[in-house]
Amino acid sequence: MKKCLILKLVFIMTLSQSLAVLPAQNNPFGLVYENALKENIEGRVNIHPVTYRLHDIEIAANVYVPAGYDPANKYAAIVVAHPNGGVKEQVAGLYAQRLAEKGYITLVADASYQGASGGEPRNVDKPANRIEDIHGMVDYMSHYPGVDAKRIGILGICGGGGYTLGAAQSDKRLKAVATLSMFNSGKVRRDGFMGSQVSTIQERLKQATDARAREMAGGEVQYTGDSKLTDEQIAKLPFDLYREGFIYYGKTHAHSNSTFRYTVSSLLDLMTWDATSNIDLIGQPLLMLAGSKADTYYMTEEAFHRATGTADKELFLISGATHIQTYYVPEYVDQAVNKLVEFFAKRLLYAEHTVGTFEQPFPLGEKLLENKNFTGQAYLASISMDKGLNVPMANVTFEPGCRNSWHSHSGGQILIATAGIGYYQEKGRPARRLFPGDVVEIASDVEHWHGAAPDSWFAHIAIRCNPQNNEVKWLDPVKDSDYFAAARQSVSIK
Repeated sequence: MKKCLILKLVFIMTLSQSLAVLPAQNNPFGLVYENALKENIEGRVNIHPVTYRLHDIEIAANVYVPAGYDPANKYAAIVVAHPNGGVKEQVAGLYAQRLAEKGYITLVADASYQGASGGEPRNVDKPANRIEDIHGMVDYMSHYPGVDAKRIGILGICGGGGYTLGAAQSDKRLKAVATLSMFNSGKVRRDGFMGSQVSTIQERLKQATDARAREMAGGEVQYTGDSKLTDEQIAKLPFDLYREGFIYYGKTHAHSNSTFRYTVSSLLDLMTWDATSNIDLIGQPLLMLAGSKADTYYMTEEAFHRATGTADKELFLISGATHIQTYYVPEYVDQAVNKLVEFFAKRLLYAEHTVGTFEQPFPLGEKLLENKNFTGQAYLASISMDKGLNVPMANVTFEPGCRNSWHSHSGGQILIATAGIGYYQEKGRPARRLFPGDVVEIASDVEHWHGAAPDSWFAHIAIRCNPQNNEVKWLDPVKDSDYFAAARQSVSIK
């Protein structure tokens, strides 16, 4: 036991020393995460501190806009809800910045009564407030220049993840819902972490009641959770979440506005709330991420299984990560960001092109049933009837996410995009994004694939060049990972 404690102390001291520079950096925006923005440079991701009013409380927030941001264009947006005790300059800001790097406008705001936002008494932590904060973020983003209000998603982290589940039940402006290391604040404040305080529920409710009575009588506001622990005391904590949390929030990524403390009277609301209550009202696409070694995983697992109102849901484990490590360890942050980008790209990035009926100038044609050379559903209609002209042409239509396998044509091919949004990619080259009117000239024997965007139908005319000696050579299917990478990295050529 003593040897184990010594090892934990060595780990804590080493980690603290190696990362202690982060909070000390003179960041003009107060950001304390690695590779945080230090200045706004034209043509790159920029950060804009903003304030807005929510029920007479001033909310402090940061908006991140993608490289090349033009308010005249329309962008998908993501709001990010921070952890309990956290502020916008920590992990929530990190993920907001990383998602902005992928083309989204993102917003992270300090909760009312917390951080740099207004509200008295300080550090009230009530579920209704946190959920209303999320509604307020969506209000603000719906009118932010360049944001497409029909394409707003949310990422909730830790306690912000639990409140995200609560907000998404009713706020259908949120078109896609994601959580990272979700923490069910009500469950833990009521039962204790891993059920460790069930026996004291009534006692703690009495303490919360007395604290409220004292406040209402004009007495001093009582707080809990503001302990200052030594490294040795931290090492003795029984759970990874709290050991690593004290290091993250108190040492390596400390911020003056971040604190574990909250009003004791808040427990009256916290202990009677649960993130999984009415969770079946979530009908939006749902992605829940958690570290494979996180001791908080049981909360994500329970919520995921109880979220029966959506068929489009996925539970993704970040291999090797604990709860707090998903906040800052580059390897685990990269895993999370890659999965989030894949998720949001499919549900948000092209959503405006799937509204209404897909229209195209040529017939849809026949379904290609059980065709091993296509991933997803495609349709084929011949549009050149006179074989004597020797110019075979067909209209090919792809449902969202559908693409053909890698292949080549011995005599070459010409594609003319006619409707929707699609992609074309040659082996070893970036994908090209295709819009109606785009023409692709494919040389002989060039390996390539083409298909629809994740959330858009797509149609093109395919012209078979040199038909007298033009054979198709079919190769491997395009993997999902390669397809979504192409979707993120594709460029438009006009």
